[in-house]
Amino acid sequence: VTAVQLSIDISDLPAPGRSYSADEAAVLFNGTDAVHFLFWQHTVAKQPRSMVAVKMYSDAARRFHESCASLADGLKAFVDRNKVTVPTAKVGSDEPAQSVSLVATLAQVAFGGFEAEVSFFHLSPYAVAQATKGQGSQVPVEPVVQVDLSTIMLVSLLRQLAELVPSLPREAP
Repeated sequence: VTAVQLSIDISDLPAPGRSYSADEAAVLFNGTDAVHFLFWQHTVAKQPRSMVAVKMYSDAARRFHESCASLADGLKAFVDRNKVTVPTAKVGSDEPAQSVSLVATLAQVAFGGFEAEVSFFHLSPYAVAQATKGQGSQVPVEPVVQVDLSTIMLVSLLRQLAELVPSLPREAP
């Protein structure tokens, strides 16, 4: 097994063709090796209507957290300037009937005013292995899903991830 570090500019990648509008967001650690980003939408009666779960393995989740460090000052300024309270997500035990589970290895975050988005992408381990063997100079990256959410929910999501990062296992060298 050979460890490979790739440099990918995800700003050049096409936007995911799937979009999801989320009312709430949460981050859960499965206890072994992966983080699940949960996004759900409510009915008018505040019952969960649908959910998108995006799994990222520990190393990918850690890289995502590190890449969001540059947003910290801007997000803090947004919260302070708008005097908003950032909620703590409450994850119920029941999964909505309309649920989908996806996997991602990369994520891109943007926010402007009260609107934010997280775009998830997947980099296949097989494609990386082929590239390390010299069987391809370009590694295909698959757009997975774009999640539109409020900036307040984004702040909550990133805070939850920051709390989990120290407990995530690291790959042995």
